[in-house]
Amino acid sequence: MRPDGTEIEYFDLESGITPEEVDARSSELRRMDCIDCHNRISHTFEIPKNAIDEAISRGRIDRSLPYIAVKSEQLLTGHSGSREEALAHIANLEDWYRENYPEVYADKKDAIKQAVSELQAIFERTYFPDMSIGWSTHPDNLGHKNFPGCFRCHDGKHTSPEGQTIRLECNICHTIPRVTGPGLPAPVIAVEPQNEPESHKDSNWLARHRDEFDKTCTGCHSTYNRGGSDDSSFCANSACHGTEWKFAGLDAPGLRSILPTHQAEESEAPQPISPDSTSFVPRIPHPLTEDRIGQCLTCHGLNGLDPYTPFHVEEKFPLDACTECHDLAPGVERF
Repeated sequence: MRPDGTEIEYFDLESGITPEEVDARSSELRRMDCIDCHNRISHTFEIPKNAIDEAISRGRIDRSLPYIAVKSEQLLTGHSGSREEALAHIANLEDWYRENYPEVYADKKDAIKQAVSELQAIFERTYFPDMSIGWSTHPDNLGHKNFPGCFRCHDGKHTSPEGQTIRLECNICHTIPRVTGPGLPAPVIAVEPQNEPESHKDSNWLARHRDEFDKTCTGCHSTYNRGGSDDSSFCANSACHGTEWKFAGLDAPGLRSILPTHQAEESEAPQPISPDSTSFVPRIPHPLTEDRIGQCLTCHGLNGLDPYTPFHVEEKFPLDACTECHDLAPGVERF
């Protein structure tokens, strides 16, 4: 609904249902309400992985057991048959440790038995074989990780006749995922977008940005290994590219057919520099403003320039990550 009272109708590009068919069945339509998303208000069926994580965090399953989280999830999701058969299947955890980690089994036999008991208890409250129901038959629509949830509509392929799509963006509900690690500075996360270009406001931007790149991108983002998932830059984000978004429609054939054609990558010539200089030549296409200071301090500390921080030794950030925005002076060799 627009502010002026007019409506925008969105249709799933892959539904196979035409607007005419929707109109013909208008009497069967209903307005969405709270329980379309908050549909597990009571009688919640725990997701096995979540139940296992909680049991480990509370000490009910010994976290020091090798591969205990992975094996636990396999045992809870890889069963079939009756309740008795499933409980026996979970009890095989003892045999697995006895065969694969005999020293661990000898030293932590009681902890392994306790893990079996805890997993069997999780099974008892999440699966009901006699009624053929459980966590997988009762989807939780609050979120989008284990079930479609939000992606039922915000999937990137519900499009209006004008080509506008229901927005599929992390920052509708979250900040853009950022990944850091031991010894690395905390990511700089803005409360709201700053200097957001018009391209980012396109409702199809999340699908388009994978194929469009030009020199303006480096004004706000580090772009080394763009599209990768090694966290060597903003655009090599494992939280985005290292995850399978199986419920999102970013690769829907119908969506790809309406997106603009690929925009060729542009390059920018290095700025002139004095021949006797031995420094990097900045070609960052933005001024040094207060809102960018936090990004600068990632490499440039309060005590002066730190050109080669300790975590660079692990080749986490190779030289190419610097030269995305900085050119080497003439005659300066790569180190």
